[in-house]
Amino acid sequence: MKVKIKTWSEMEEEFGLFVGSIDCKCSFTKIMEGQIPEDRIIEISDDYAWEDIDDPDLPWNISEEMIKEKL
Repeated sequence: MKVKIKTWSEMEEEFGLFVGSIDCKCSFTKIMEGQIPEDRIIEISDDYAWEDIDDPDLPWNISEEMIKEKL
């Protein structure tokens, strides 16, 4: 499923920071922010795993709190 991820500032305002990451379920990190495309649209699996980029630490878990809208 395709989803649009909230901006860092939207999530920071809504959830706050914890050790440099957004303090929401599954945590949203600066590394993840750096991988989000400019349009903020990513493809996630049915179990909310983001695995469509080349990173050895994948899959990353995406929580409902990070999603601005489902497309």
